[in-house]
Amino acid sequence: MENVLRKAFMDAMNNPALTFADYSTDFIVIKSAMIGYLERKDYEYSEDEVEKYIKKKFAEIHEFLKDFSYSNKMMD
Repeated sequence: MENVLRKAFMDAMNNPALTFADYSTDFIVIKSAMIGYLERKDYEYSEDEVEKYIKKKFAEIHEFLKDFSYSNKMMD
C-alpha cells in the first residue's frame, strides 16, 4: 500500500501552490492534495497515515538536499 501513498505524494508535489520555502504551508498543501487524490481513487487512509508519510518523505528529501547544498557552497 506504500505504492498508493507514493503516487498520491507525487501527484501532490505537482501542485503549483507549493513554495518549497515554508514547511507549514507546503505540508498543508501536500496533505490536502494527497487526501483528495486518495478520495478520488477510493482508497481509505487516515489523516495520521498521510501525515506520517509526508513527514517521512520530507525527512528523506531534507537528507538528500544536505549534500546538494554543500556542493553549491563549493561552487561559490
